[in-house]
Amino acid sequence: MGLFLIVLVFACKLAASLLVPVVVAFLFGTLLLLPTRWLAARRVPYAWSAAMTVFGSWLLVAGLLGALIMPARDLVASAPAAAEKLQSRLHDLVRPLQALQRTAERVEAAATGSDGGRPAPTVKVAQPSLLQRVTGRTLNAAGAALTVVFLSYFLVASAPRLRRKMAAIAGRQRHQRVEQALEEMGQQMSAYLVLSTVVGIAVGLLTWGLLEVVGVPNALLWGTVAAALNYVPYLGALVTLALVSAAALVAFDTLGPVLATAGGFFAINLLEGNLVTPMLLGRKMPLNPAAIFLGLLFWGWLWGVVGALLAVPLTVMVKIICDHVTGLQPVGTLLDN
Repeated sequence: MGLFLIVLVFACKLAASLLVPVVVAFLFGTLLLLPTRWLAARRVPYAWSAAMTVFGSWLLVAGLLGALIMPARDLVASAPAAAEKLQSRLHDLVRPLQALQRTAERVEAAATGSDGGRPAPTVKVAQPSLLQRVTGRTLNAAGAALTVVFLSYFLVASAPRLRRKMAAIAGRQRHQRVEQALEEMGQQMSAYLVLSTVVGIAVGLLTWGLLEVVGVPNALLWGTVAAALNYVPYLGALVTLALVSAAALVAFDTLGPVLATAGGFFAINLLEGNLVTPMLLGRKMPLNPAAIFLGLLFWGWLWGVVGALLAVPLTVMVKIICDHVTGLQPVGTLLDN
């Protein structure tokens, strides 16, 4: 079993480009089963209900992304100048540390007898151009997005037939256990994702308002980034804090607005993490903090940024599976809140 798990983990890592869209489509389809059933219960044909929920949700996401195209394009266009200015500002801030480092290097050279001769020759391997990398990543992202959209629709539209087939294959008793696990998985992930989305939107709006008051450019874009990264426990807030602080450092010549931006966002995140999220989620969160942190580390290592964004729903899914498999129930108990 141990060897099988090791092979399974590394197989999932190697097949990330195939498995990540499938997993995202499965989670998205599980989330949309509830509104699809709600529409079907009101005499809307099930196929039409699935199409309305899936494609309507993705059209809403596409509309939100389309509203951010202009700010994102302006940010990309000004990125070289902003990076140069940020480097200059950081150089001014760390100048004392650089002086200390040069002193340490001189001491080390004197101790080792180094004459500071020519550095050893290096060999550089030719890399693809920036246009080639951007084009390749854009095509991969577009293909993955189309896979998620249509696969989630097929999963939602064929959910009743899949359940009947599982009943015929597994038998009535096992089918009831599988049905119960899927129902619990859908309810818990739906509750978590809906509440996390509400909290993320609130964090994004507050961040947008804070940056508008301070005067940081592209405040709406940074607010959207804050809302999206709020799905990543712990690390999302740290990354957002670094990004908005860097944006303020580039925009202003004095440290006052930079400190106001960083301190304001820290206060927003402190309020959200210690009051709002515990009050809304409470006992509805099926994972304890240690399980969330370990899940974030594991899924982030396995599938990168997408794994970090999906860490909590995937860990919830693993926990529910462990609860319904007799031999894995101790693992579910360890993960439980």
